[in-house]
Amino acid sequence: MYDDCRARLEDRVTFVNDIWVGTFQDYRTRHFVQLTSYHRTDAATLEMRSNFSVFMTPKDSGITQVLAAGQYLDSVRQQKNGGLKLLSRRAELDTSVLPRYLVYPI
Repeated sequence: MYDDCRARLEDRVTFVNDIWVGTFQDYRTRHFVQLTSYHRTDAATLEMRSNFSVFMTPKDSGITQVLAAGQYLDSVRQQKNGGLKLLSRRAELDTSVLPRYLVYPI
């Protein structure tokens, strides 16, 4: 899955809502992020690493299972107003085989 820009994300939403509708088992997710660490690459840019896990619960069975686990590698820029802007995010999966399908982006 390579959703690297808004247009690709919009394509995925169109597929999920209009094309794939009724062809996959719909599920809810719970997403946990923890143990964030960072280092500065320059005065305004941070490289961040955090662990994540995503659990899925199919709407028909109600049985929760792990969908994926891994780490996020993020690049963040500090804005002059004190806010942060996410420049990039890459998800590296520990999970070698995903359950049947992955409809929604991680």
